[in-house]
Amino acid sequence: MQILNIAKQQLNANEQGQVIEKFSDYFGEIRDFGPKDRDYPETAGKRVKKLGEDEANKARDLLVEVAEESVNRIQNVTDSEVEPGLILFVGSGVRDGHGILVDGDAWVALDLKTFADRLEVHDQAIYLAHEATHAFHYANSPSFYFGNDGEFLVRPPVFKMMVAEGLATYVSFLATPGTIHDAYWFGRYSREKVEEWIGSCERERDRIADRIDTGESEVPSDLMEELFAVTGRDLGKARTGYYYGTKIVQNVIEENDLGTALNMELSDYKNYIYSYFELG
Repeated sequence: MQILNIAKQQLNANEQGQVIEKFSDYFGEIRDFGPKDRDYPETAGKRVKKLGEDEANKARDLLVEVAEESVNRIQNVTDSEVEPGLILFVGSGVRDGHGILVDGDAWVALDLKTFADRLEVHDQAIYLAHEATHAFHYANSPSFYFGNDGEFLVRPPVFKMMVAEGLATYVSFLATPGTIHDAYWFGRYSREKVEEWIGSCERERDRIADRIDTGESEVPSDLMEELFAVTGRDLGKARTGYYYGTKIVQNVIEENDLGTALNMELSDYKNYIYSYFELG
């Protein structure tokens, strides 16, 4: 597995702006504001100073070990030949990790500072498998990548996020020893608590569907938060899009197989999405 340790250069740099500019292709794809935000170097610099070298090395070693195992497991369960590399960086903390494409190559980009801070919060194997799946998915189905809509666009684009997160959730369950309940919340909550959340997701599905206008390119900001926010909200109205996306992906797999779900472009998901939400 190829490792690009930008964080190491950031730790040894006097000027964060120079490092960010040097790796602008990667920071631009990470979408963590990156070079376009004039305050980004200062924000990243403050977080770099809070990350000691010993802490960084410990987090790096664990990340590399878990990431390599996650990639191997995903390759096995998906029968994919994609082999994403691993990018370690320190950003603003807005994005902790995701899959990205740089010149067509798949990478898993992870904020080393955020990872170090959350070692005791998340199940790291599930978390790494989730983020790594995004890299596999985008490499196999480019229409799901940021901005790659074109003729594949299914309105509103919130469905694109929903399916991408659902696929990452389901594959992380298949590729780790945990349960689907662990995969929904990275192991943060008990099975009983997740069951309560699932019940809430099911009860709210019709209301969510009623608020989605398939003729529009956006959905209300409060609905976006309800679908994808991880913290800062009542558990019953948080991250619901991950559940809905997982159920849509499972429907595809039941009719076809996992390889089909991984390789299908966004337009091919339209009927499954509309059927799940009973949209016209």
